[in-house]
Amino acid sequence: MDLSDVETTRLKAVCSGVENAKSFMAELTDYHGDAVATEYLMTVEIARALLRSSYPDVALEFLANRVERHALIRNFQKPFTLGSKRFDVAVLGCGIPEFLVEVKIGAKKLGGELEKDLKKILSFVNCLKDEFAPRLLSACVFQVHAKARETGKAEKVWARARRYEKRIVNDLDAYAKKHPDFEFEFRPLQRDDEGFQPDERTEDVDGTPMLGQPAHAIRYHAILIRRRQVNGPTRRPWMRSGDFAPPVHPIDQQQ
Repeated sequence: MDLSDVETTRLKAVCSGVENAKSFMAELTDYHGDAVATEYLMTVEIARALLRSSYPDVALEFLANRVERHALIRNFQKPFTLGSKRFDVAVLGCGIPEFLVEVKIGAKKLGGELEKDLKKILSFVNCLKDEFAPRLLSACVFQVHAKARETGKAEKVWARARRYEKRIVNDLDAYAKKHPDFEFEFRPLQRDDEGFQPDERTEDVDGTPMLGQPAHAIRYHAILIRRRQVNGPTRRPWMRSGDFAPPVHPIDQQQ
């Protein structure tokens, strides 16, 4: 997926937020941290990193129906109902989201909570006008976590984490074929060798060697989503001749 310089900067901010949250939880717990606490902390750190990247209009728990006035009637001549859908982080431009982030912890497959996030993003993007939709980049940021219950199982833990990742990639390929109007990309947020921790070895108060937490793998990735560009203006069947005006983005209007 081709990203603009602005989008690349935003994705770097996401990586920075993930790293800050990951480092803090490791310092706080010496291991992994509670899943709920980690997810909330990571959401806040991503928002903080985006704010530091000179994006002043960043919203946490963004309520989707705040932009319903910008939605375009697509079917049955009725507005798409956004309801109470919320997104973890949104970067806004003139009130319209330009970058959405959803965060999930402990993903093992595309189905379940991760797929719910994808469905929520796609339904929201489908309600936007054709001139707005391709400008919106979305990212489902997720963690893959595998751990051992006993020491000496490091290789199996690492293989299991890789298996989870491969399953999600394969599931995403199948999911993308069902939604040809969208582009999807699986993008790791770490180097290929990051996130794998061997059995912890510590010392007792008298200096005697002892084992700590068993091996575990904590790795972070993102699924990028963008609606494909519509070729030419779309004339709705219920529009009268002359009703259509060339689409103008609010940012363009200010220039």
